[in-house]
Amino acid sequence: TRAGRIYVTQVGPPEEDGSISIFFPATQPGDYKLLRSDDLIEWNYVGTSAMADNIVEFLDHNATRAAYRFYRVEYP
Repeated sequence: TRAGRIYVTQVGPPEEDGSISIFFPATQPGDYKLLRSDDLIEWNYVGTSAMADNIVEFLDHNATRAAYRFYRVEYP
């Protein structure tokens, strides 16, 4: 497992269903797993996505259910 930082900035309002799009640049092909937490203790699986055109993108369908949301990516 490799460590690094990703920064998620919401540049627009969430979708009507409360979801937001999360994307970040990537240099290594393969599957990336996204996890989220409201408290940095308990982590929940969001989904797995593969790199396309050096970008990895996820959709968090429950993003607006918490005042704060933290994300972690695991690769591979």
